[in-house]
Amino acid sequence: MPALAAFVLPHLCGLILLLAQGEVPALFSPLQGWPAYLLLGLLGLLALRAAACHQHRPSQHWGLVGLAMCGFATGWGHAGFKAAQQLNQQVPLSCHKQQHQGWFELQAMALKANKQQSWLVKNMDDVATPCLKTGALLQLRVDHALTKSAPQAGDQLLLNVQLKPLRSTLQLQGFDVHAHWFTLGLAGLGELKSLNSHQAESWPTPIEASERMRWRVANWLINTLQDHPEAPLMVALVIGDQGLIDPEDRIVFNRTGVAHLVAISGLHITLFAGVAGWLFAQGWRQSARLCLHCPAAKAGAMAGLAFAVLYALVAGWGIPAQRTVFMMVAMVLAQQKSARLHGWDVWVLALAATLLAHPWAPLDAGFWLSFVAVAALVASNHGRIRIHPSRPVWLADAVAAQWAVTVALLLPCAMLFYQQSIVSPLANALSIPWMSFVSTPLALIGSLFQVETLVRWSANSLAVQRLWLEPMSAQAWASTLMAAQPWWIYAVAGLGCVLMLAPPGLKCRRTGVLLACALAWPAPRPAPGDFWLTAMDVGQGTALAIQTRHHLLIYDSGPARTPRADSGLRVVLPWLHAQGYTRPDALWVSHQDTDHAGGAPFLLRHAAPKKLVASMAAEHPLMLQATQNGVPTAPCHTHAPWQWDGVVFTPLNNAPNTHAHKAVLSTNNQSCVLKISNGTHSVLLVGDIEQVAELQLLARHGANALKADMLLVPHHGSRTSSSWPFLAAVRPNWGLIQSGWNNPYGHPHPAVSSRLDQLGIHALNTAQFGALKFEFGHDTPEVTWVAARQVRKRLWHLHESGAH
Repeated sequence: MPALAAFVLPHLCGLILLLAQGEVPALFSPLQGWPAYLLLGLLGLLALRAAACHQHRPSQHWGLVGLAMCGFATGWGHAGFKAAQQLNQQVPLSCHKQQHQGWFELQAMALKANKQQSWLVKNMDDVATPCLKTGALLQLRVDHALTKSAPQAGDQLLLNVQLKPLRSTLQLQGFDVHAHWFTLGLAGLGELKSLNSHQAESWPTPIEASERMRWRVANWLINTLQDHPEAPLMVALVIGDQGLIDPEDRIVFNRTGVAHLVAISGLHITLFAGVAGWLFAQGWRQSARLCLHCPAAKAGAMAGLAFAVLYALVAGWGIPAQRTVFMMVAMVLAQQKSARLHGWDVWVLALAATLLAHPWAPLDAGFWLSFVAVAALVASNHGRIRIHPSRPVWLADAVAAQWAVTVALLLPCAMLFYQQSIVSPLANALSIPWMSFVSTPLALIGSLFQVETLVRWSANSLAVQRLWLEPMSAQAWASTLMAAQPWWIYAVAGLGCVLMLAPPGLKCRRTGVLLACALAWPAPRPAPGDFWLTAMDVGQGTALAIQTRHHLLIYDSGPARTPRADSGLRVVLPWLHAQGYTRPDALWVSHQDTDHAGGAPFLLRHAAPKKLVASMAAEHPLMLQATQNGVPTAPCHTHAPWQWDGVVFTPLNNAPNTHAHKAVLSTNNQSCVLKISNGTHSVLLVGDIEQVAELQLLARHGANALKADMLLVPHHGSRTSSSWPFLAAVRPNWGLIQSGWNNPYGHPHPAVSSRLDQLGIHALNTAQFGALKFEFGHDTPEVTWVAARQVRKRLWHLHESGAH
């Protein structure tokens, strides 16, 4: 199908180009209704005309060129007007925490930790308000106490909700939760305050019926396996809801490369659809009359397809499930017409259907992992689709398929996750047959017919799987880091992966290996004598990274409100991987408050520093954990100065003078104070000290010792800190503030902001700019800095401009 490929691939390119923009082009502002559809309709007619011309005159290549141009224009145009329409529905920043009461339709429900739920609701009020448009989708957090009425998908609910705009932290690399919300079509978030009325929907649509089935199965599994540690994994395996999986388990699955197996995958859908189709065909063959009307093979294929569609709907209709179903549709249609379909034709048809059903699919990691993996399988099979091989070569085919997928996913894994599992081939060789023929069939049959014995057998089989996954994951070499690289490195490595998948015997395959090794290119580092400071965006909290040529220091680790909202897991560890670090040389924890020390326990488990320095006593749980993990500890107040790669680190003693003095000082005022200098530039890190500790520092060390070019503004800009004498002694050019957007403490306080302005201090707040990176050169007086909300600005961040 060259005509379809000539249209779909440029369509994808146009869509990606639009999604790469920092804002929606002004062209699409008025095109939010029938004019946009008219424009796209005209482009579609031109595409059909070009396809017809190419069909009648295949030698005329201008038809393919016309198709490509129309495909690019429709992809760009469709994405543009749809994005403008979607962004127009977003909850404004000014509506943060405002109450809204109205009628909503419940779209979907999901389980969360601590017996909480997440509801996807659609605003059904006919009259739009400044805060909430008609038809807007909200994702609500629902406490257990408000779920007693047990609503179902499709029900109409009169709700009182507290609105929250789509506003979160943003790092310089890695996962962007705003893009995730954009793909879901959300207009905002919220918290359910009360459910005032409930009107049940007795005749649900097929989508609503599938959601109801998913919810019933999930609740039955949780109630049946509530005492079993594998219950969260069973829910993910049966209905594709991974919200209950423990973060520690996710690390094991990612390091062993089996994360694709812990939810419904294309492999599972294909396998069980094939089995269902075969069984149906066997029964069909028992009737001669039925076989006269339709051959058993075709009837079985249709039955298998129907099973695949139902299975994918129950699984949540994710990108891998969509791709699998669309590929099966193409193959079944070809079989019904007795046509031979090339493997690439199936791939292109599935791509076209996926983009039509879900235009924002390219923002989902599963889209790239799924389609790249299948493309590698098609290429390794020379475009053929072999269902029944003529000779027993299944083992060789399996090895070749695993090799092709591993090579093809090198680049996506490096770009998306900054790591590649080394043990993945062995782990998948053991886990794929175990999950496909033991765990998943038992889980599905047991859940479908509610047989407790079968689901417990399935859960026990998942526990058996840990016998090889956990030892593999525990190995230091289980995965290798692939630091974030510039685009040209990824282009070279991508070409190398393509050459490695070339047919055997070609010399270019050796060249491909060399080119693919570009992914191992070392991450950039400061020159000797220089240092870089990265202020991570952790909301209301502190987490800083100071890099020298060969060393790394982490100052504070951000908050950890829950095990799933742990800055060590979500921010610091991904930053380490993106920069090519396995662990820091030193972790400094200024004081014990959770917004500074919350992520430290996770880092001690998964990126244990070579040394932990803190202000806490030796009997503090964090210090005891470090000792148990073999990490040396030291008090920060009496720590001696040291030098790394020409950069001097000077701890400034801020310890109380006496034991009685310590008893009256808050933990904030006992924060570790560290000065970093390379002779040209200096930075002063002071934790959460308040005015009493500021004056103590000034009296003990003098103004010259405190002088710095950049100051970490004490206590996130609290009014109890940043006194005039202290700021006048430090005399910084830059003031770095790490606070949460619209935080309940009012940080930074207007009085502090006024002082900074009056002293000519340029204040930068991560709440406004996202993560910040500063480069301090030893031979240049200028400071180079970049902000995440500038370099990563995309159209789905449009509503955040000007946020403080």
